[in-house]
Amino acid sequence: MGNRGGCLHNDRQELTGRRWVSERWIICLLSFKDRKRPLMAPGKYTELFFLDEATAFAAGHRPCFECQRSRAVAFSETLERCGLVTNGPKAPQLDALIARHVQQRLKGELLPDRVPVASMPNGTMFMTDGAACLKWRDRALLWSFDGYKAAPNMPETGTLLTPPAVMWAFDEGFVPRVHESAERTD
Repeated sequence: MGNRGGCLHNDRQELTGRRWVSERWIICLLSFKDRKRPLMAPGKYTELFFLDEATAFAAGHRPCFECQRSRAVAFSETLERCGLVTNGPKAPQLDALIARHVQQRLKGELLPDRVPVASMPNGTMFMTDGAACLKWRDRALLWSFDGYKAAPNMPETGTLLTPPAVMWAFDEGFVPRVHESAERTD
């Protein structure tokens, strides 16, 4: 589960035209300290649900420093080793870094459309032939709301969905959690 920094729905639990409220796009655990909350509570943040962590990363989110502290610290330390974040508060730096890449992607400024899939680290999501895919264990897996299935072949190129900063973390050894179907595809 995640959120984009605030309320994106109205009192009738309908989504508004807002796509985000702040740069704080986080990935939270579904269960944490027995907390219960009504979905789309009036005036509270809008819950977003993802197939898995790889999907949430591709959408521009990062691990929460409260409910996923060890994941968030590992992610930020990986990007610190890459020289992308510095000593000091990590969450604002991560948020700004990923948000900058997401904004550039939305404007079509970030990277060429056709990136070699072989150069993408495992965990990267990309588009090819109109389908979202995950590169996992050096295979291409087709994404769906129900899970992954093996792609008919490994495409040569794809359009990146995962922000580059996140890909750098994957390339440096941070491994995203994936839906169980990714492990069952052959």
